[in-house]
Amino acid sequence: MQSFERSKRKLYFCSIKQTQNPMIKMSKEFKVGLLFLIGGVILYFGFNFLKGKGMFSSVNTYYVVYDKIDGLTASNPVKVNGFGVGRVNDITILQDQGGKIQVELDIDKSLRLNDSTVAVLASDGVLGGKYIDLKIKTGSKIKENKENLLSEHEFSITSTLMDKATPMLNNVDVSMAHLNALLIEYRSLGANMKNVMLNVEKLTGHTDQLVLENQLKIKELTTNMSKLSASLTETEKEIKPTLQKLQTFADSLNRTPLPATVANANRSLTELNKALTAINQSKGSAGKLIYSDSLYTNLNTTVLSLNKLFEDMKAHPSRYVQFSVFGKKEKKQ
Repeated sequence: MQSFERSKRKLYFCSIKQTQNPMIKMSKEFKVGLLFLIGGVILYFGFNFLKGKGMFSSVNTYYVVYDKIDGLTASNPVKVNGFGVGRVNDITILQDQGGKIQVELDIDKSLRLNDSTVAVLASDGVLGGKYIDLKIKTGSKIKENKENLLSEHEFSITSTLMDKATPMLNNVDVSMAHLNALLIEYRSLGANMKNVMLNVEKLTGHTDQLVLENQLKIKELTTNMSKLSASLTETEKEIKPTLQKLQTFADSLNRTPLPATVANANRSLTELNKALTAINQSKGSAGKLIYSDSLYTNLNTTVLSLNKLFEDMKAHPSRYVQFSVFGKKEKKQ
């Protein structure tokens, strides 16, 4: 009986195990599938959350077209006065519009945009990333979902510097190319320059030798220059009184009434001219004396008479002078 009960119990447990094994296998597969499903959901919502998209928030989609986006990427923020209101969802190239860039924005549905709203592509600092700054102005019409917004680029120092630096770098490249060509062209002159330097060195040696040989002469020349400087100093001391006298003379000339003196001289010259004019016209005694020959004739006659008198005196001195050794003889009355 005991053995029968034992065998009966074994059959019972075996039947239970056989009925429970399929259920255990089904529960494991279900758990694995459920785990994969939960992981996929978490991964999807986590990825969207990291991209900046809320899991339960409702958004409106707007489009903005730019000529260039300067490094803007998907998931970059969209802000209004520095407050985040959305993100960049997608970026598309419009090939039919000359390669312009269409940016898709997901913006909080509670934010109402109008037809005057401008999506400004701005930079978050010099080293920061790009973001979209919404400038909401007064408008007449509310923008609906899937509509386009106005676009604009923010003036940035970085872009300005890049615009200025690009031509400068091009010029530097051109200058470096010219410099390289110049160095290649004049590379052959290295030997000639070396010879020139050797000649200059030899010339310097000869110059040093010449200076050593003429050192005494240079010393004498320096001494003579010192003596000359001393003599010039003494001469300057002697010249100073003369210069002072000249200065005094110049001062006296400055104090002299030169206009009156010049006027007197002019008057004297005028009178002299008048006198000379009168003499030239044989007026007055001087004119007659110069231009009349009567005085000459009379003087000539007188001279001739004196000559005859002197000749007669020589010939007959007794007529004019009487000598007596013993006294004067009285003439008879």
